[in-house]
Amino acid sequence: MRIKALLATVIMSGVLVGCISVPTDPKLIVGRPPPAATFFNRVNCPADGCIVRIEVTGDCQFTVPDLVVLSGVRGTRHAVIWVIRSQDYVFSRIAGTPALDPKRSEDFFGTPGVVGRIMAVEVTVATPGMSHEYGLNIIKRSGTACAEVDPFMIE
Repeated sequence: MRIKALLATVIMSGVLVGCISVPTDPKLIVGRPPPAATFFNRVNCPADGCIVRIEVTGDCQFTVPDLVVLSGVRGTRHAVIWVIRSQDYVFSRIAGTPALDPKRSEDFFGTPGVVGRIMAVEVTVATPGMSHEYGLNIIKRSGTACAEVDPFMIE
């Protein structure tokens, strides 16, 4: 019983700490507001970079963490790498459908490097706590485009 209580406390603590890091000030939100952060829907990205794993759960169905949370330290550069965990899908290289759709944050994201199932970009924290909605465009190796996935990155 003590183990269950301890586990519940740890999970709730993670949820509460995660919720604190999501911006609520409308001036810090580019695009739609991000979801509340939890232990299960976020990837923390320290200064040395991070890997965001994209799981394929069905035909053009993906599980992507809702939030990539950077260090929040102004001027810190982060290497963010997305990896599709299936040989059957790649990031889009089709003209007009970029692998990374920066929405309204072109200056923040810059131009990513894309090689098949891997995409990488270097971003710099300019406004700690700022939320950026972005899109990921993934296609089947056969060429069929999937619906855009729209997660968030928080500086």
